[in-house]
Amino acid sequence: MNPTTALSTQRRELLSRLLKEKGVAASALPPSVAIPRRRDSGPAPLALNQEGLWFIEQLAPDTAHYNIPGAVRLQGKLNVSALERTLNEITKRHEALRSTFVLQANGTPAQIISPPTPARLPLLDLQALPLAQREAAAKRLATEEAHRPFNLATGPLFRAQLLRLAAEEHVLILNVHHLVADGWSLGIFTREWRAFYEAFVNNNSAQLETLPLQYADFAVWQRQQMAERKFHAPLAYWRQQLAGNLPALQLPTDKPRPQTQSFRGGHHALKFSQELTDAIRKFARREGTTLYITLLAAFNVLLHRYTRQNELVVGSTFANRNRSELQEVIGFFVNTLPLRNTFSSALSFREWLRRVRQTALEAATHQELPLAKLVQELQPERDPSRNPFYQVVFDLLTPDHNPAVYGYGMLSGPVETLEFAGLRVTPFDFDYNVSRFDLSVFIWDLPEGFAGVCEFCIDLFEPATIAGLMTDFETLLNHIVADPEARVQALLARLDLETQQHQTAAEKTFQTAMHQKLKQIKRRPIVREN
Repeated sequence: MNPTTALSTQRRELLSRLLKEKGVAASALPPSVAIPRRRDSGPAPLALNQEGLWFIEQLAPDTAHYNIPGAVRLQGKLNVSALERTLNEITKRHEALRSTFVLQANGTPAQIISPPTPARLPLLDLQALPLAQREAAAKRLATEEAHRPFNLATGPLFRAQLLRLAAEEHVLILNVHHLVADGWSLGIFTREWRAFYEAFVNNNSAQLETLPLQYADFAVWQRQQMAERKFHAPLAYWRQQLAGNLPALQLPTDKPRPQTQSFRGGHHALKFSQELTDAIRKFARREGTTLYITLLAAFNVLLHRYTRQNELVVGSTFANRNRSELQEVIGFFVNTLPLRNTFSSALSFREWLRRVRQTALEAATHQELPLAKLVQELQPERDPSRNPFYQVVFDLLTPDHNPAVYGYGMLSGPVETLEFAGLRVTPFDFDYNVSRFDLSVFIWDLPEGFAGVCEFCIDLFEPATIAGLMTDFETLLNHIVADPEARVQALLARLDLETQQHQTAAEKTFQTAMHQKLKQIKRRPIVREN
């Protein structure tokens, strides 16, 4: 039996709105036996995705490819002592932030949890510099920190630094390694920062519930589940989903693909109008689906336009916190899984949307299988110039679980503002020019409209190419919400016509180059559409 059919009731209200747009609504989760605390405080095994990333880091040590950097501007009267105490309390509360990783005598890696030790928050005063130079100096320092490697064996794997630009203007620079945190973890960090800081500036204690477990407890439990073959059903699903020849996505590139992945990245800012955002929201509600599925379906249409491929595989992240006791724990839980869809331009967009929805719902139902285990079991053909399974990632993020305020080194990214305890917190721009994939699109669902960033490999694409691609995405979305019953083939024809009518001189140059690339692709054999 297909596990998803057992859900019923409109597929459990579209799998609780696709697990609250791929976050998790804990109250909607089925009851389960709680993950137990581990019995000792000694070295703990790595979770499976942790182990996969640890091995990647051993192959390319002293790099910053898997840093998660961020920086925020703090405007207002800052209590530095309260901020320092806040960071220490968060580190004390979450063992993952006190973890280091060592190779044991038996040849397997282990995570070591250090006892909580109060640390000073480094403060660098830039007020001696001329006013015009302070911003540039802060940006340089944030960029340098973002690219500073972590020593996984000695730690710490979470760093913070404070810069003073003026009496009531500071920049807080943060950096954490992906082995001990993920995007959801930054949402937890933000909530606890606010709770602790507000309490400390008012000489109170923060009222936070005791965590039911720590990340190492999850790692031990996951290993036990694997040993007991509890992942048999999701593994069977993914074997079937990824069976046969899994094609690499052949996006036309401006430059020859390097023999090995370079990780050199650039960014292109995205911002949809309030009008388009509202239209997409209404469309998704009318179709009984989620914003994520709607945008993913449209993005797949765009990829088909440029690749002419009918087998499309796109990576997308799932929080993998589908148990209530994991909701407030900082750690590396996120699972990026390949969503495979078979495309047909003969379908209407509404029909195509249903197909993508089915794939996304099934993936969400089976999200607990670690990607590292999937790679281990399916043994995809390895190519040092590409990631296994997918080269393009698409994600819709919500600021409560994946706050946009930290910027993450994505230049001119979405602007999110937080206000608490007399502080105004906004993103501080710096450049973390790393791209882990050929192309990644991150869109935040903000009240004032969708905004985000397209992260791309600069050794494959020119900025003008990505700008054209994202302009086409927005144009396509406008056509979709206006006429969802139109066949995809007709939508793409309208996109071509509108693109030609509104081209600037630079875009015409881009379109001419892309047209030549598409002519080359047309010479390839075409897989018959379903």
